[in-house]
Amino acid sequence: MRTFIDESGNTWFCAKDSCDILGYVNAPDMIAKYCRPEGVVKCGTPMEGDIVNCDGTPKARKSQEMTYINEGNLYRLIARSKKRKLIIVLLSIKNKLSSCVWRRHACQAI
Repeated sequence: MRTFIDESGNTWFCAKDSCDILGYVNAPDMIAKYCRPEGVVKCGTPMEGDIVNCDGTPKARKSQEMTYINEGNLYRLIARSKKRKLIIVLLSIKNKLSSCVWRRHACQAI
């Protein structure tokens, strides 16, 4: 799951990755339907392992803009997911996040 940490130390989660894990088919529709707008941002996302700043400052040759959601919106999506193995998903997200070495102010795939 791709994530980044903003200048305030808040973790943001790639909306597409989150929706894929939770079994949603159409990420943009789910984000519009269930997420609060103040918890949704666009961020340059690295491709092929490169790193870019979320403020748009290029550090990489290749990147694409992706939608990221805050932790509250991630929980909103989890709560509305019809996936039966929700506990496994929660544990998977927790384990991935706790084993990750964060780089402040940079988008990075984990």
